[in-house]
Amino acid sequence: MKEMLNSIKSLLLLSVFALNAFSQTADMETAKVPVIVNVAATVSIQPPAGYEDGVGDTRTLIANKADTLVIILGKTQASYISQKQVNSSVLIKSYAGKIFLDLPAQPYKNAEISLYKLNGKRMLHGKASVYNAANTISSSDIPVGAYLLSVAGVNGNSFTARYIHSGGNLNINVTFGGENTKSANPLRKEDGNADAWTITATATASGYIHVSYEFSPEKGINPLQNITLSLSTPEPPPPPPPPEPPVVGFVPEVLGMGVGATTSEVRFAWLSDTGSTKNKSFVRLFNASGTVISTDSGEASKASPLIKLYHKVAAKNLTPNTEYKYSVSNNKTDWSQRYSFKTPGTGAFTFAVAGDMHQGYIPDPDDNKVGRQRAIMGWDTTMRRIAARNVSFVASVGDHIDTAKIEEFYKPFFTPPPMQSIPFAIAMGNHDIDSLFVYHFNLPNTTDKKLIISYSPTIKWYGSYWYLYNNALFVVLNTGAYLIQSDKLKEAQNHVVYFDTIMTRAKNAHAGKYDWLIVQHHKSTQSVGAHALDEEILFFKQAGFETLMDKHNVDLVIAGHDHIYVRTKPMKAGKTATSGGTVYLTLPTASYTKFYPQTDSLAKKDYVAKYKQNNFCGWPGYGIVKVDGKKISATIYNYNTGTNATYCGNANGGADVVLDSLSLNK
Repeated sequence: MKEMLNSIKSLLLLSVFALNAFSQTADMETAKVPVIVNVAATVSIQPPAGYEDGVGDTRTLIANKADTLVIILGKTQASYISQKQVNSSVLIKSYAGKIFLDLPAQPYKNAEISLYKLNGKRMLHGKASVYNAANTISSSDIPVGAYLLSVAGVNGNSFTARYIHSGGNLNINVTFGGENTKSANPLRKEDGNADAWTITATATASGYIHVSYEFSPEKGINPLQNITLSLSTPEPPPPPPPPEPPVVGFVPEVLGMGVGATTSEVRFAWLSDTGSTKNKSFVRLFNASGTVISTDSGEASKASPLIKLYHKVAAKNLTPNTEYKYSVSNNKTDWSQRYSFKTPGTGAFTFAVAGDMHQGYIPDPDDNKVGRQRAIMGWDTTMRRIAARNVSFVASVGDHIDTAKIEEFYKPFFTPPPMQSIPFAIAMGNHDIDSLFVYHFNLPNTTDKKLIISYSPTIKWYGSYWYLYNNALFVVLNTGAYLIQSDKLKEAQNHVVYFDTIMTRAKNAHAGKYDWLIVQHHKSTQSVGAHALDEEILFFKQAGFETLMDKHNVDLVIAGHDHIYVRTKPMKAGKTATSGGTVYLTLPTASYTKFYPQTDSLAKKDYVAKYKQNNFCGWPGYGIVKVDGKKISATIYNYNTGTNATYCGNANGGADVVLDSLSLNK
């Protein structure tokens, strides 16, 4: 007993400073924590683990307006200091004037238990034995303060723990051999040092990065906690599951999906080099569980001048809001791996807009900063970010590759994994004008060649079409073709007459089925960039392209070509409309290539609502558009990360930045 008292006195001398600090913090009851957040957010603070009588606080804060959160801290806590010659765990739990000891039966079968004040005075003493039916040591009047709890067993086994008491009754309940194991909490500190109280605070807001941190409050009013939340970038979609092994094995080249005539159809296209023209094209559909639903066939033909075949198949009669898997084949025997896609529901839907990817871009000789790899990396990054926003399809505005006649440039365009799972609605750009474009894209509602030649033999026969997506009618017009005749104005007028025919056919085919009319094309007629005053664009405007938009009451025109972002106010007859009108969007490049400067005289026009460009250090961008009944809302994003950050700085950590937003209502 004398030896044990000496041990306790030594512990008192060694840890008196720590215990005094501990006593001050442990005796806290209420801490008030003022908090301010830069955005509207939910903020929560909670007491430390193991404090059953502690109460946290959670509140929704207004942006940049301080509010006070209140936390009630537990007033009792036992803390392990030391033990000797113990081979089994000693478990302690304490709260509200109760201490629970669970002791190893053999070394503590006959235990002597004492409670000492810090000056060495014993306040409570008792014995517990494994042979007793119950072991409780009690006192009705223990003052508020810090104490040492000492337990001595047989053969020199002993341990000591710190304990803070809130005053009044104290009951020490002793069990042997694990009876309290399930309810015991971890001790506060196992190295003999008394920490300050550690409080966890969290702040969350939709679209922002979650913040969680720890701090140590004092009793009463605490310093202001200033929390800053940053915009979050959608997490990239999880990697696709490992491909299921094909029966024999077929690897299609540059496989891509396209929109169908309506949402009940999707279209596929790919290349192969598997031999003769007797090969055909097949797509096999599976439901989400992998059961075969159907097998559709399509066309296959030589892709001259390539020594390859092109393949096109349409899968029809799809069910809304349904997940599918698909596999493609050239001979109905050798099948590719399975890919997946999901059809939209019948109501609101979301799609992306993007363009001017320029895959294969070769830098100018005097520009050693912009290279082909940056174009590839930029498009891959953009497509993954688009996929993370759960769009139903992508509406493109052209210039997918940089040199139309080089097949190799199509490979990086189709390389991002989402390209095999998200349908594309393709518009032809001037960099796409070649037969290779025809082989790679399977478009719905294309017009016959004779109709086109009757207007102008220079108009490419592929690239103008339409599709109905729930309550929105999209018309895609090929403005990518160059004007090459001597009378360029007449040639542009022939284009516009042809476009009028396409739009009339589309509207007649779906009369009464749509609320919105949206046009996609490449060469923007309402830009403020370097191409805005090009001869061809001026001829298109003079020939009546925008008059045609007015005639058909087009709601939104989406274009590209100028690698700059521009949004107009609603327009009619070349001016800001007083009612109705057409909004013209010009999209920035979707990869790190060719950032053109603005033309200041055009940027100052009163109908220009928004424009953005940074010349060489421009950021790639894309848009997300939601169509919900009689409302269209759109957000345009850009970002700066990866290789481009080497030259332009990794601003905002590479996260998406909102460049612009718009809303249209009917």
